[in-house]
Amino acid sequence: MPDVIGERYILQERSGEGFFFVVHKGWDLLKNLPVAVREAKFPYHDILLRKNIQKNETFQPPRDVIYREKNLKLPQSSTYFQTPRDIIAREKDGILSPPASSPEDILLHELKLLKQLNHSRIMNFSDIIVHRGKNFFVAPWAEGESLESLIRQKGALHEIRAVFYMIKLASILADLENQPQSLILKDLKPSHIIIGNEVKIIHPRATLNSQPWDPLSVNPGYTPPEAFTGGEFSFSSSVYSLGTILYYMVTGYHPVGLAFYFVSPDRVNPGVSGRLSKLIMDCINRKEHRIPSVKALYQRITSLSAGEKSEELRKIHKITVGRICRDVRGFAF
Repeated sequence: MPDVIGERYILQERSGEGFFFVVHKGWDLLKNLPVAVREAKFPYHDILLRKNIQKNETFQPPRDVIYREKNLKLPQSSTYFQTPRDIIAREKDGILSPPASSPEDILLHELKLLKQLNHSRIMNFSDIIVHRGKNFFVAPWAEGESLESLIRQKGALHEIRAVFYMIKLASILADLENQPQSLILKDLKPSHIIIGNEVKIIHPRATLNSQPWDPLSVNPGYTPPEAFTGGEFSFSSSVYSLGTILYYMVTGYHPVGLAFYFVSPDRVNPGVSGRLSKLIMDCINRKEHRIPSVKALYQRITSLSAGEKSEELRKIHKITVGRICRDVRGFAF
């Protein structure tokens, strides 16, 4: 007999697992719709949790970020970007602050920020249920196929299709840049991007512009090099993540194994144009030479799809959506 939590949600099947959550596909008995149910791995008290996330207050991160190699799986350092054994971010006065917060505190801080997030293509949590001493976070289910799964099955994507998906992703993050609270989505990766009738982002995690990196936000392959040298989150951090995702789309090479060594995409895949290769390399460059914001990236990448390629883009997306819809049509909830 399937588990029913909160007398409303049926847990149907386990669909994934991350550092903070085990993810289940579920069914909302009230709305008669599929949902994503994330089961927190860390214990929280119901009253404390609700009290913390319902306060509309500004997130104040730890004053100091200390992370060590034994607690963090760092990518192999290269001669271009050296990864120190201990990375210590200090305040301007040089005073060493207490160690970084626990995973529980970091998650609570993120939940406060996510309460401010409202975007139709970001599958943010809509309900919190405490069931048998565990906390479950419910979000709308995004129907379709993950970008990770699509690349694993099909290999490198056609340039026009990859550009189309990246335009959709950049438009989502550019919307966040335009909001007054300057939210930045972290943990961006292909497995959290769903391709369906719309391109959507699932399992969002949030931070603020100019806040220091914490070890739990490092995502090997998609994290910029400044995260390993006491840097801060910035809009260009999102540009780097989008650049590595686009690199993966057009080359089929997962960035986690490259350790910051990126060969120009047109040399890996001759089907990639020089213009797109230049754009990707400008995304994954050092911070001072990188495209500074997702808005700037959006403007550049939309120019690649102008003119005669626009109709081909629409055709490719229509074919992709049709195939995915056929794949999921027979699924019994």
